[in-house]
Amino acid sequence: MAEPHDFDVLSPRFHANPFPTLDRMRAEGAVVRMKLPILGRTWFTVTHDACAALLKDSESFARDPANAGSRTQARILKCLPRTIGLLALNMIGYDDPEHRRLRGLVDQAFQRRSIEAMKPMITHIADRLLDRMEGGRSISCPSSAGTCRFR
Repeated sequence: MAEPHDFDVLSPRFHANPFPTLDRMRAEGAVVRMKLPILGRTWFTVTHDACAALLKDSESFARDPANAGSRTQARILKCLPRTIGLLALNMIGYDDPEHRRLRGLVDQAFQRRSIEAMKPMITHIADRLLDRMEGGRSISCPSSAGTCRFR
């Protein structure tokens, strides 16, 4: 088994400019073994294709740690404030068939025609909020919305 690499993805230096480290990670391959504080040894996918393949392979991988035999997430969720715990529980963390069911529900809201239908309401809300800000001003906008406002 490959030894974990020493990629410091938690450092301020990485967060200020992650690209050199990400380039070194990708040079190692599409999947890189690392060691992280608290989590220990883990694997990272560092390419889009590897990540997509991993997320779609429900035969080999589980999104929900409970389906992989882990109780760690449940323990952590009990310690978190309720509001943060609710944010941690979302459809991304569910396995099929629950993930597929939830995705089907939210996909409808993000179809092009649904977004187009919401544009006037979003524009109205944004304009109203900008009008309440001090010093808001209008400029001409090339879109069909009429005017764009900025501060």
